[in-house]
Amino acid sequence: MRYDPVTRELAVSVAEFRKFFSLRQVDVRDSLVRLTQAKYLKHDGRSHPVRIGAGAVGGLSGIAIRCYVFDGDAIGVDETAFITPEA
Repeated sequence: MRYDPVTRELAVSVAEFRKFFSLRQVDVRDSLVRLTQAKYLKHDGRSHPVRIGAGAVGGLSGIAIRCYVFDGDAIGVDETAFITPEA
């Protein structure tokens, strides 16, 4: 996943999203509808190609993958949570 502090969007790969919900026996389609209605998901709840970029989990730098894009403000992402303290 990737959080973009400029656009304040959190991109989660479709595969990981589906895996997470399926393991918990949660209906993925219904969840997408509800998250879209709650204004948490962007792009009308459809997946969107996103370049995960350098430093991403799994070494996916430069590769555009299908992601669900969340509104960081709507889901309460705190940008300061990503700042590591200086040694």
